[in-house]
Amino acid sequence: MKVGTTAVMMIVSSLSVAAASMVWADQAGVEEQGEGMMQEGTMQQDKGQPMAQESTKDQQATQEMAQIMINLHHYPSDAEKEQLNKLAADDELDANIRTMATAIANLEHQARPEDKPLLQKIAADESAPANERKLAEIIDSINHMPSDDDKVALQKMLCNTADC
Repeated sequence: MKVGTTAVMMIVSSLSVAAASMVWADQAGVEEQGEGMMQEGTMQQDKGQPMAQESTKDQQATQEMAQIMINLHHYPSDAEKEQLNKLAADDELDANIRTMATAIANLEHQARPEDKPLLQKIAADESAPANERKLAEIIDSINHMPSDDDKVALQKMLCNTADC
């Protein structure tokens, strides 16, 4: 049987899409559930709890706040406050992200007393993404500027690979 180049390319393309879908499903922790249906099944390895999945927009906001915190000296600049206030007002972002943006915008050497309990709640929330929990912890404990260890953790939030 003679198969044309176009037909072969269509088959290869279909296989590539299927393989890419399988890789995505595996990386996202999606498990096949009978009849070819997929169901999210991501679990924290050591706790057996569902891991929180940040939206891309939430991840970008977390990275923006991490960058601001890395460069922080006593309080955010006016331009940074404007950026943070936009994040705090964005209803498409997770409530934790908006709370942290507000807390960073309000920093003056340290977090305001009224922001601290909210930050501590986020930091203790096992269902929140790890970067959100760590960022909340750093904001809550800041004293004029992040510690060297905090800066390392913040830098890792900016990185998209495991090698950072």
